[in-house]
Amino acid sequence: MKAIRHEELWEFAQKMEYTDEDAYRSGALDAIGLLLHEVPFENHRCENCLQFAGTGGDFITYNYWLEQPFLSQTAPIIMHIPIPDTKIVVGENLYDFLCLGCELGYFYLSNYAFSPNDFLNMYQHPEAAWKKFEEEELESLESDELSLARKRQLLTLLTEKFELHPWNNIGDKMLKLQEIIRV
Repeated sequence: MKAIRHEELWEFAQKMEYTDEDAYRSGALDAIGLLLHEVPFENHRCENCLQFAGTGGDFITYNYWLEQPFLSQTAPIIMHIPIPDTKIVVGENLYDFLCLGCELGYFYLSNYAFSPNDFLNMYQHPEAAWKKFEEEELESLESDELSLARKRQLLTLLTEKFELHPWNNIGDKMLKLQEIIRV
């Protein structure tokens, strides 16, 4: 499986946006649910985890899970949801994680914890999910500063840059991945 280093993802985001006041983290991919940290740091709420990003909502974080005491390109990716204290494996490594969200983004991954069927429906049928998002946007009286077109553009740029491919058999793969942290 292809590997991506954290530094590569950070550099990609920095080329898209850089601000001095928020240099420790990048909001360039915030629209798709990835507030990246320049340097992963120990996540005290998630044992054996180094946090590298968050969604920006509900304190949901994305973390490298450390099987060894050091970070490697093969570290599985753990989504940590603090309430309830839940760890969900969302990728064999960073590349695999990015592939999971390459069509819809990363905000909705937490649906797996609360409603696996909704999660599977969205991620197995991304075009139907986008259509629903568009309908909701049209019905909304408030304008979204981060339009759906911008979100799709970011996902396309990310997908092209890292040669991402959507997962097949998402439900089976998610179940298999959960075995990683049950050991």
